[in-house]
Amino acid sequence: MSCEKKNCDLIIKAKYILPLDEKTDSIKDGMVVVSGKKIIAVGTLADLNNKYKAEKEIDAKNSIVMPGMVNTHTHAAMAYFRGLADDLPLNEWLNKHIWPAEAKYINPEFIENSSRLACLEMIKSGVTCFNDMYFFADITARIAEKAGLRACLGEAVLDFPTPSGKSPQEAINKTKVLYKNYKNHDLIDIFAAPHSIYTCDKDTLLEVKEMSAEYNMPIHIHLCETKKEIEDSKKKHKKTPIEYLDKLGFLNNNVIAAHSVWLNDNDLEIYK
Repeated sequence: MSCEKKNCDLIIKAKYILPLDEKTDSIKDGMVVVSGKKIIAVGTLADLNNKYKAEKEIDAKNSIVMPGMVNTHTHAAMAYFRGLADDLPLNEWLNKHIWPAEAKYINPEFIENSSRLACLEMIKSGVTCFNDMYFFADITARIAEKAGLRACLGEAVLDFPTPSGKSPQEAINKTKVLYKNYKNHDLIDIFAAPHSIYTCDKDTLLEVKEMSAEYNMPIHIHLCETKKEIEDSKKKHKKTPIEYLDKLGFLNNNVIAAHSVWLNDNDLEIYK
């Protein structure tokens, strides 16, 4: 006795399906079934092919179908600066090349065009969600939304004037407006984005922390990226950057600490 197939919106077939969950390693000759915005079934063709029918069907043939990748630290609109200054220490790269270039070239049109290129490149390479910190975050949000990408976006907060704001307070205020505009959005989340401990003083960091707590907003910050950052922090604060932020009560499960490559044992204990 045959049973009637259930309707769905999309069926994807492929040689291999990688669910990337704790229960399933991989599925050979598999099928993914989508209804609306939800995946409703994942399994073998033998199990699912006679249960579902769809208006649209993709045969990925000898390919792998898997969840999209997540880029946890980007400056998407810097795509146009690619190759401008390579293989340099961070301090030299920022002070002699990138910050001067940003002051000269960054404007809304630059952000729109460069963000569009970055989103295209991410889609083509399998990235479907990115966590971004840069200027004119509202523009990148519109581009990501139009591209159908998930994005966690923050207006970069620094203690000196930037292409999109004259003060850290202006960037913080922009963040609050963005948060309200995109609250409960399907694709876009707004994060607080203090650049680093060497570009944001104690008062700025504490104000960002307060905003994060008020809005339950994650924080995205560069941390322990270079040996120089560690040495400078020890001279100025008598602590590593992580110890310094821990003393301020800044660190919690809502913080994404980009890079974190120069860590000592105590730093790791604090993270843990």
